[in-house]
Amino acid sequence: MVKYRGTHVNGEEFDKSPDAVAFDLRQVVPGFAEIIKLMKPGAKVTAVLPYNLAYGEEGSRNPMSGEMIIKPFETLVFEIETVGLAPAENDKTPGVPTARPQK
Repeated sequence: MVKYRGTHVNGEEFDKSPDAVAFDLRQVVPGFAEIIKLMKPGAKVTAVLPYNLAYGEEGSRNPMSGEMIIKPFETLVFEIETVGLAPAENDKTPGVPTARPQK
């Protein structure tokens, strides 16, 4: 469970979570996933992601308008705060406790 804010290097915000959200780490940019794996609940970091750990050579478009949100080869900045852990939906490993979201 994380709160985050994503900006371009000029400080212009392109995305923000109003509340804590859970992510499938296989569905976020590689640098974001790697940072979260290293963080403990309650940690706050500012991470600068080079293009190859962000949206790469293609960038990212708004799926509704087609407008380019992240330019190709763009470095991004993420402010990330972990607020808890959520169990993986398919994590049914016997004898291994799953984490519960913090309130």
